[in-house]
Amino acid sequence: MSFFLTLAMVVPCLGLGDRLLCTEDALDDLRAHRWDAAACILEQVVSSNPFDGQAHYYLGICLQSLGRDAEAVAAIVESLALGVNGDRNGMRRGHLALARSLVATGDLDDALQHIEKAWGPWGFEEVEDLLQDPGFQALHEHPRLWELAGRIPSSETSTREACWRADLRYFERLCRLAHPNAFTVADEEEWNEDLNRLEQTIDSSSDLQLTIELMRLMAKLGDGHSAILPPIEGEGAWHLLPFVPFRASDGWYVVGAPRGLSDLVGARILQADGRPWDELVQFASELIGRDNGITARWLAGVALQFAEIYAYHAGSADVGPVTLQLALPDGRLVERALDPGPVQRNPEARWIPQGWVSLCEDSPLWIERVAEPFHFRALAPGIVYGQMNQTLDSPSSSLAQYGRRLREFFQQKEGEVLILDLRWNNGGNAYHAEGFIAELLRAPELQEAGALRVLLGPRTFSASGYVLGMLEKHFQPLFVGWPSGCRPVGWGSERPFRLHYSGLQGSVSWELRVDGRSVADRRPFFVPDRVVWPSGEDLRRGRDPVLEAAMARED
Repeated sequence: MSFFLTLAMVVPCLGLGDRLLCTEDALDDLRAHRWDAAACILEQVVSSNPFDGQAHYYLGICLQSLGRDAEAVAAIVESLALGVNGDRNGMRRGHLALARSLVATGDLDDALQHIEKAWGPWGFEEVEDLLQDPGFQALHEHPRLWELAGRIPSSETSTREACWRADLRYFERLCRLAHPNAFTVADEEEWNEDLNRLEQTIDSSSDLQLTIELMRLMAKLGDGHSAILPPIEGEGAWHLLPFVPFRASDGWYVVGAPRGLSDLVGARILQADGRPWDELVQFASELIGRDNGITARWLAGVALQFAEIYAYHAGSADVGPVTLQLALPDGRLVERALDPGPVQRNPEARWIPQGWVSLCEDSPLWIERVAEPFHFRALAPGIVYGQMNQTLDSPSSSLAQYGRRLREFFQQKEGEVLILDLRWNNGGNAYHAEGFIAELLRAPELQEAGALRVLLGPRTFSASGYVLGMLEKHFQPLFVGWPSGCRPVGWGSERPFRLHYSGLQGSVSWELRVDGRSVADRRPFFVPDRVVWPSGEDLRRGRDPVLEAAMARED
């Protein structure tokens, strides 16, 4: 019960209308900063219901605003013990409010501990603002606050080595404090040794070397939502090569390139700069956040569009052209040097940039409308196909509305099989999918075994794993394609960050996702019932063997 409802309970002599007016008066007092009046009501509230964490929090804010910080500390400590209002934002605000009152009472060490708690597990990202906040003036020169902000104290010299060291320390704190359990996969002692070794080599390493090794260090956590991203802006921005590689069932192919390189589209990639392509894929896989080995079949293709990956792998300080060795569709072997250029496109796009030559000129259905968030159509009598490329509402439609339209269309067509294609869906927000699942549950015919057939693959990741899990729990679906890039149970809900001096950006997980059957689900991925993936020849011919397998009748 919230403290607003409790307000009505502490004035039993009043009728319902009067109690509501009393509640509104209390809210008005809080909004208008009439702290004495609000504190008077809230003291009655917590006396009547001492279990309401939100009431204790607001009482603490009132007392703090009245300069009664010792009393505010007691109220906010109680609020935090009760979970404030039950969400992450409430805990973050509670720790910050407590830190403010602790500073006022002179307890600086405890104040710093609560700032750290607000920053770490509860996601407070504006620590740097506290360096200018008058309420935290007693901490403005404290080196620990500067460290929490990822900054070098103003009294120290900001050399290149000092700047990189500050970034490494901030990165370490993110992994240790923001992540719920960073060392589920990684060996902590080995990870510490790698970090210390990296710090010791700052002077002798280039920015590229430090960036690559930091990417590798984060990837060792074995978590697809914790990653350092290739820098794409500023002085240290990386460079893109003019091609898009794709992992087909029989190898890696060039599926897109500018018109000046159109003769390479459809070629199988054999080597780069004289090194086996599979060796480079393995190297790139060590640098990317991943839930499992399947994730790399998607994200290694993203990483290998950056010329810096090849330069580092070759031990070169210079980033220049990359020579691909390719097998053309007619069997001829060719070499072609690709010149890197500035990042002017999204290397993580679902398919290829507009205006480029595509391997699939006659695009199969799963590629034809890849730019749309979601759509559906009838494929054959009794078979309806829906493609959901993001687990996120679109500007024109919520996922729940899409689910309703899809269900109604399926029922109008007297459908027997609904095919849901999630192969391009690398996530969004799981909460947006709840209404979509609820709409499908309103179609009892989909409860039949095999009536719902779901297409998945390496890019089926993050919040689309929630969709897979819900379908697995509430239906009897047939999964077709390749294993998913996400774990049924794993770390997620990424928290973005930026390292202050290097400018490197990335994300770190902050909560456990339980999309699978239970928290004990140890599968590395969602498993397809029918394993199939397009070959290079399938892509050239515009065939979709995954969809064909889903449409086939069950034996």
